[in-house]
Amino acid sequence: MSHQFIAKNSADLAYIKLVGNYIIVQYDESGIDWQYDDNETMWRIKRAPSAGVVGVNMKERICCAKLFYDQRIHSKIRNRLGLTKAKKAYERGCKLNDFGVPSPQIYGYVKVSKTGLGILICELLQDYQRVDAYIQKNGLNQSFSRDLARFIFDVQQKGVEHKDLSPRNIMVDTQSPQNFKLLDFEDIEFKNLNIEQRIKNIEHFETRLHRFVPKESIENFSKIFRQLS
Repeated sequence: MSHQFIAKNSADLAYIKLVGNYIIVQYDESGIDWQYDDNETMWRIKRAPSAGVVGVNMKERICCAKLFYDQRIHSKIRNRLGLTKAKKAYERGCKLNDFGVPSPQIYGYVKVSKTGLGILICELLQDYQRVDAYIQKNGLNQSFSRDLARFIFDVQQKGVEHKDLSPRNIMVDTQSPQNFKLLDFEDIEFKNLNIEQRIKNIEHFETRLHRFVPKESIENFSKIFRQLS
């Protein structure tokens, strides 16, 4: 059985195959323990127990690839059944793009035939930084709180609920910090949120802020968001 390659736009299919095949050859199926030397073609961006993110530069085009390599038994079974989180992320990421929700542009998806490993291929956000890292460096001031609260509110207005909404799942443009993009599409649901659901969603976000933001700054952010709602 051959690998499965899917492109959001048919014109990108050859590129998805090129990137996908390169990663498949490099990946040794060791999950978070995967070791390789960063180079001009591929470099590590993030490594976690259930997924890893690399940057890839091929054919004078740079992209981001997320490998859903969770080594737990139930995840391996789901992968072999074609229920990988990568496929879910691809489908929901495409929908976010179509809905006009600020998020990386989705290019394609790869499923490895032998293991069911899923690889999501999308836009690499250059000059962007995770919101948690940005706040730890610059603080959560009034202006940034207002822009961030407005972004989350607008996402909810579009009928999007991020089930794991946190500062690490939102990217901010370091050159224009009023611009944000949403990450981790596999944790997204599409539905109309009522006031109680919106508040619960933002409270989840605020609990993540408590780890590195003063209480008074969080209370100010919370007030701004609730005024929008």
